[in-house]
Amino acid sequence: MQETGGTFLVSLPKKWARANGIKKGNLIRIDERHDGGLILYSQVQDQVHLETIVGLPSPHLRRDLIGKYLLGYDVIRITSKEMIGLSDREQVKSIVSRLIGLEIMEENSYRIVIQCLLEPSSLIPDMVLRRECAIALSMYKDAITAFLGKNQQLANVVLDRDDEVDRLYFLLVRLLRSAVQNPSLGGALEITPIDCLDYRITANLVESVGDSAVEIADQVLSSQPVDLNSEQTATLKVLSRKVEEAFDTAMRGLFLRDVDLAEQATQKHEEALHLLKVFEEEATQSMKTGISTFSIVISEISKICQSAVDIADLVVGQ
Repeated sequence: MQETGGTFLVSLPKKWARANGIKKGNLIRIDERHDGGLILYSQVQDQVHLETIVGLPSPHLRRDLIGKYLLGYDVIRITSKEMIGLSDREQVKSIVSRLIGLEIMEENSYRIVIQCLLEPSSLIPDMVLRRECAIALSMYKDAITAFLGKNQQLANVVLDRDDEVDRLYFLLVRLLRSAVQNPSLGGALEITPIDCLDYRITANLVESVGDSAVEIADQVLSSQPVDLNSEQTATLKVLSRKVEEAFDTAMRGLFLRDVDLAEQATQKHEEALHLLKVFEEEATQSMKTGISTFSIVISEISKICQSAVDIADLVVGQ
């Protein structure tokens, strides 16, 4: 590096310059990362729009479409040498409806063109993850309420909301992968590669909370009712709140990178786990029916509790 007046001059490696076709007069874009590092781009380009083709017939159509979406493709062309059947069309529409931002833009007998209309730089990963968490936790609360009240209508509401958690999960994974692949986008979103890794792990744990809520709701709909006495019902409510607090505290610790909150979440997890074990042992001893259903519900609560401490373990003070 050389200093000339008020300007610093930096020499570029000749090998890199030649490999990227750098010539005299070319523009080079420089982006600054949060840690002070600089990223150089050989030319100023508009955002690249990726296109891909999925051929029919395909035994893995759902996996193919979701996979392309998660990889950040903007246009997905589904083609077939034969007329695309009604069942395939309905499956495509069902999958598209579960992926935020995708729309069918063109459709004829042999081709379906799907386009993602989202602008990645306008999305905030933080907010997407917060929304996913809020829905998953509300599902869990309602599932416990439905279980205690034997409320099948509320249990069905829980099942209906699971699709929204999945939609947000897929959106966040797409966004995080795009940010890792495109450092310029990561800079615009103000998210580091480490953040992307932590958010990806957390998104999966939050999605599992929704799955646990669905499992509890399923028990309300399909299994033998569990009769808890008033004291046991009160204990389960307390236990459920402790698990919610542990999870919420862990999430706040992650977003704020607050080690103290992470430690609080871990402590709440230990308290909830101890109460859960004692409660399960005492409750099953007095039960005459519904023991297997009760054990499944307790197991799902335990999974959510463990997810809270797993998220807390990701927190490292800045």
